[in-house]
Amino acid sequence: MPKKTRKQKIVSGERRKLLLLSQMETVEIPRPSRQEVPSKHPPEEDLKLKNYFLLDLKKSVVFILIVVALEIAVYYGTINNYFGR
Repeated sequence: MPKKTRKQKIVSGERRKLLLLSQMETVEIPRPSRQEVPSKHPPEEDLKLKNYFLLDLKKSVVFILIVVALEIAVYYGTINNYFGR
């Protein structure tokens, strides 16, 4: 059997593309319907968790600000010899 010529390869490639396109047009992909997933926690518990998170966040921010202020005070205190070195 002789080898395919370049033109024959091009024609067979185009035929293959047309076949794939016609198959893609006929096949419809079924889309799953989105169902609402029930929550793990009841709404009251979600509210409690949110309040606890916000309270904990506020405490953490205040603590961090105090630590940073102390570090700045110690830094400038040592520069200006307020601690007696």
